[in-house]
Amino acid sequence: MKNLALLFLFFVPASAFSQEVIIKKNALSRNIAEEYEVLKTDRKVRNGACKIYHGTTLVGTGKYAAGKRVGRWLFYDQDSIQQVYNYDTRKLQYNRPPAGVSFEFDKKPGDTVSNPAILEGSLGQSKLLLSYFPVEMLSHEGTFQVVHYLSISETGELLKWDYKIISPEWNSAGTRNLTGIEKEIQSAFIPAAVNKHPVKSTIIMVTRMTNTKSIRTIMEVRTPVSSLQTISPRSH
Repeated sequence: MKNLALLFLFFVPASAFSQEVIIKKNALSRNIAEEYEVLKTDRKVRNGACKIYHGTTLVGTGKYAAGKRVGRWLFYDQDSIQQVYNYDTRKLQYNRPPAGVSFEFDKKPGDTVSNPAILEGSLGQSKLLLSYFPVEMLSHEGTFQVVHYLSISETGELLKWDYKIISPEWNSAGTRNLTGIEKEIQSAFIPAAVNKHPVKSTIIMVTRMTNTKSIRTIMEVRTPVSSLQTISPRSH
């Protein structure tokens, strides 16, 4: 009888705190989905392991506690780790910028610098770009090169978003209205630092955007960062 009582006590905690997995679609795109754990006692709050998929491709893994991201999160690009971010320390532990991304900020020879970064790497870049489709492109079909100039504050906030559309047929330039962009996306940046002090910076992204009657898509341009140095936010 004593053994049976001990066995019962052993299984009660496991039952009380057992978890189940649910899937939620990201509101920005039907192609981005989170698979995460919740306690059976509160299915509205993320609590436990989480996986993020872009289509069927795994692009992020980490954990939630009481609805907040905790510990080290890993973000992937083409099956390799692209970024490691620790949500406990708010520190970027590893980062490989997405293709077609370069940076501009004030620094001097001999300074110790760290480049700005888009939180979540290519996934964060996709969320950002999916939040905006240039209005001018709605009346033009085809695939166009779009250069985005993101002005980032010392605290990692998006201050300004300029862009240039380049094509053989027509060109355009403008400034994105930041009103309506989700706070989570607008503050999803790691600021640049010079000698360990955060500074303002510009993240330059070169992408291709396609518009047809049936589909609008955003694609990265696989351009070496070194070849983007001639593109400057001061050139438009």
